[in-house]
Amino acid sequence: MDTPAHRLRFLRERNDIGSAAELARRLGIPEVTYRAHESGVRGFGEPQAKRYAEALNANWVWLLTGSGEAFSEPAPPSMPADAPKKRSDVEMGSARAAQPGPSELPVYASAEGGPSGMMVTYDPIDWIRRPNSLTNVGNAFAVYVVGESMEPRYEQGDMILVHPSRPVKRDDDVLLLSQQEDGSAAALIKRLVSWNEQSWIVKQYNPPKEITLPRQQWQKAYVVVGRNNRA
Repeated sequence: MDTPAHRLRFLRERNDIGSAAELARRLGIPEVTYRAHESGVRGFGEPQAKRYAEALNANWVWLLTGSGEAFSEPAPPSMPADAPKKRSDVEMGSARAAQPGPSELPVYASAEGGPSGMMVTYDPIDWIRRPNSLTNVGNAFAVYVVGESMEPRYEQGDMILVHPSRPVKRDDDVLLLSQQEDGSAAALIKRLVSWNEQSWIVKQYNPPKEITLPRQQWQKAYVVVGRNNRA
């Protein structure tokens, strides 16, 4: 159990929860998010470690780092399937997840996959200091870039800062989202050329081309207001 993912799976099985899907359902989070954490495809931070540890009767520091005692008391009986969710469980599983403080910005999970090559889930995997441009934007968030279609402007692993409430305009860089049945979203990062009632017209840089996307499928276009280059 040398990684957080291995320790997380161990805790789930120790609590007699038979599948990742079942635990995700009981916690009220997208299954794709939990599977990414347990498989090690996507890491998780302190907020998620505390949440998992509380639900699985473990020490969150041990879960995240492997240090200290794993448990403070014997494992409880398996959680009843109809057990009521705590308020924090419900909130953290939504796009309006409570923030630790007004100065912190949630970083949502992103991964390769889906119809666009990039998937986003509305479950914070980390928190960063909120930039001045997003000080009073309660629904703002950050997400890591997956893919190379906007290089050299945005590279794989860069973090983009997103302002969901700002109206889009021509020549904005935008994060386009297509909602999926599992609660996640297919995502694209593009430069907005124009739009009408039926379509978004966007362009990318690598390779250079212009693309028309149906708005019925790509329901949201959020303005990208900044980036943090990968280290």
